[in-house]
Amino acid sequence: MFALPMEHFFNLPVIHHDEELLLLGRMVTFGYDYKLYIMINDEEVIFERDEEMKYRVLNVGADNITVDRELLMAAKNALEDLSDRPTHILSYPIAS
Repeated sequence: MFALPMEHFFNLPVIHHDEELLLLGRMVTFGYDYKLYIMINDEEVIFERDEEMKYRVLNVGADNITVDRELLMAAKNALEDLSDRPTHILSYPIAS
């Protein structure tokens, strides 16, 4: 019996150059594991936790994906900030 992946969509609030952006994201769970897929400049960037429980990027530099490094770091920091307050993300409605 296989467990199907589940997807949860959300907006990730990110501060970049003194402007708040809402990046569309989705969390895909696979049993006890998950990956976060965040849209940055029309590119889907995949994040996962490493051994130190920090987020790392899996696909930038591969598959011809190039993203503004400052914006990428801002998204990574926003994800790590959510670890301290996971319900904060629920206050942002999903963009349609």
